[in-house]
Amino acid sequence: MLFAPAVAVVFALADGDRFLYLIPILILTIADAAGAVVGTRWGRQFYSSGGGFKTIEGSMIVLLTAFLCGFLTLLFGGRADVLHSLWIGLILGTLAMMVEGISDRGFDNIVIPVGCYMILERLIVLDMPSLMGRFVVLLVLVILVLIGSRWSTLNGGALLGSVLLGYGCAVIADWRFAFPPVAVFFFHVITTRKHKLTDKYDHRLDAVISLATGCLPWAIAAESGIVGFSTALAGLTFAMGAHVAMIDSATRACLPGYVITPIRSTLKGWLIASVSGLIWLWLDFEKLVIPMIFVVLCIWLTVILFSKIRVWYRGHITGLWVIEGCLALVISTLVFFVPS
Repeated sequence: MLFAPAVAVVFALADGDRFLYLIPILILTIADAAGAVVGTRWGRQFYSSGGGFKTIEGSMIVLLTAFLCGFLTLLFGGRADVLHSLWIGLILGTLAMMVEGISDRGFDNIVIPVGCYMILERLIVLDMPSLMGRFVVLLVLVILVLIGSRWSTLNGGALLGSVLLGYGCAVIADWRFAFPPVAVFFFHVITTRKHKLTDKYDHRLDAVISLATGCLPWAIAAESGIVGFSTALAGLTFAMGAHVAMIDSATRACLPGYVITPIRSTLKGWLIASVSGLIWLWLDFEKLVIPMIFVVLCIWLTVILFSKIRVWYRGHITGLWVIEGCLALVISTLVFFVPS
């Protein structure tokens, strides 16, 4: 149903560049279809994604086919040499597999081509060192998530979304922007392992989208020049600190024998998430002191407020994740009190 609109959207975005148009459409028509066929007929290892399940075998076919769509088209179309085509194909194929993995049935017809267009548009203009750097960042994030997945309550689609979020922060703005989200992921893994929560909860992509609400606006603002590097990185770290504090308080509320201690959760959020980003801003420490004091106070108040909301809330769990993401983003705007 969404295939025709997707083709039209990519055609408009490509603005006459046949490679930016052809490759995403090839991935949609060939890679996505091949993954569906292989996953349905020969898939044996399942992972949950969205409202259903996908197979590892199908996802691997999507990766391989998307790589070939990018590599062969760029190479034989004369747009890039062998090495450039190879690196672009590897990154594009891996990311296309992840985009397909988090897409619900039906919506993948629009998410895959538009997502691949946005990825390819950035990759196709990069030189070799930059492409290799992008691949290293992606590989490191994949390895970290694979290691942590054993103790994570995130389902398969959410784990893929975690890699995409970290990679997006790193390549949209700067590699240092990935540190706070990674710190949040490790906090999550350590907490679930400590309290043996892996088999008790199943967190879906909405948990990752909640984090993205606090991350991506700052990464995009930094990349577009709306705010400076220091302001954007500080804002992102403030948001991640608020997220950890709220997650910690919510986790303690669900554990028998534990009580919510807002001060403890606030300090944990600050030390785990915020420090991992603010360490890169030590030269601006004097400017950040006053805003940091206000942020710690506001995170403490937010933890108390969020604990009350959790008790009163009667809607779908996705609504709570949305509320958490919005609260974190609001807290992060205190960065605008930093003197210029």
